[in-house]
Parts: sequence; C-alpha cells; structure tokens
Amino acid sequence: MRTGIASSRGVSLVEATIILATLAVLAAIIAPAIGTYVDDANNVAAAHDAETIGGGIVQLLRDTGSRCLRLVGTTDCTLSNRVDLLVSGGNDPDSVGTADVALPDSESASYGSVNWLPDAQAPTQRDTLDDQLIENDNATPYPAVSFTGGGGPRMKLGWRGAYLNGPIASDPWGYKYQVNTIFLAVATNAFDTAASPDQSQEGLRESGWKRAVMVLSPGANGAIQTSFGGPGGGSVSAAGDDVIYILGGTTR
Repeated sequence: MRTGIASSRGVSLVEATIILATLAVLAAIIAPAIGTYVDDANNVAAAHDAETIGGGIVQLLRDTGSRCLRLVGTTDCTLSNRVDLLVSGGNDPDSVGTADVALPDSESASYGSVNWLPDAQAPTQRDTLDDQLIENDNATPYPAVSFTGGGGPRMKLGWRGAYLNGPIASDPWGYKYQVNTIFLAVATNAFDTAASPDQSQEGLRESGWKRAVMVLSPGANGAIQTSFGGPGGGSVSAAGDDVIYILGGTTR
C-alpha cells in the first residue's frame, strides 16, 4: 500500500494558454473603460481649474475696481498697461489651428491681430496666473486705492488675494491654461474714449464684454481649436476637445 502526499502537477501548456487568453480578453474589455474614466477625470479637472481661474479673475476685478488686468502699478487701464494674454505654467500647445482675430486700432495697440500663440509669438503684454492671482507681483500692479463716491462713506479698493489656493502648473495634459484678457480692457483715458466714444470696441464689465473672455485648455490633443475672439458680439462654444470657461458664464 502506497502512503504519503500525492505530488502536485504543474500547469499544462493548454491550461496556460487558456488562462492567458482569458486575461487578454478581460484586459481588452477593461482597458477602454479605464481609458474613458481617465479622460473623463481629466476633463472634469480641466473644467474645474478653468472655472476657478475665471472666478479668481472676476473677483480681482471687483476688489480692485479695475476694468482690465494691469501690468504695472497704476490705477488706469490703457492700451499699453493691460495684460493681453494670461497664462499658467506648462507646455505651449502643440498647434494653434484657428485664424488670427483682426482687431481695430483702438483694441490692438501696436499689433493688428491676436491669437492663442506660443510664447515666442504671443503678445508682449502677457503675464502669468501666479503674478496676477497669487503674488500681486510684476511691479505691484494693484496698489490700494481709496475714494469717496457720491458723498458716501470712504471706500477702499485693492488686491485682496490670493485668488487661487496655489499655483496651477498646467492643465491635466501638461499644457498652459490661457486667458484672452485683451478683451477685458475698456476705454478709460481721453485717447481711448476719443477712439471709441461709445466704448463699443472694448465693452463694459457691467454689461458683458464685446467678445467672450475665456479660460482655455487645449485638451488632450494639444491643439487649440477655439477662436481667440469668438464671434464679435456673440457667444462662443469650445471647438474640438478644448475645455473653456466663459467669464461670468459657463464651462463648455
């Protein structure tokens, strides 16, 4: 009579093939679902960041009484003193697939057209989110201003940030968030008012800007497909896989 523990048998080639085939089928089923989940999560994160940035800009304008983002520490908003393009950290977009937006002289200052351009070509009047919304840096652009309005109590306007909890290094795909802040500007001095007496070229914050001011992420493909200015006087929707937030509006 034979006693003891029976020896175990290894997995046969046929069994191993079946196991591997089963795992391959499961991976083929699960992978797209995981990919979709990651894409959705990135889009949600980009939309949240864009709305947070937009909200910070609007609050800064309210606190400072400003009608533009300013490059240097003056109380005036002029063509030469405004921020025309605001950017986060990150990589430049892989490509910019929209046509330039031609602007009249009263909007464009020293250049006739603008777009979502890489650093080397972007408007020289540009600044970073960190400077404007976190540090109040770059020649202290927002000093405190006191005034008495209509015989009422003395009021103070000034930068009360930070308007973001911390730096936003890039969008979820590693690209820069960009904001076409050139369209925040309004006529405030004699030259600007003479060039645009009804301020129709620039628009007023109280009634909405002439063109959509938006925070934009180029999305996963890295190509900006949404027009820099949108349709003049009209609404704008995100093109391609871009993620945008319209200031005072919605995420699209």
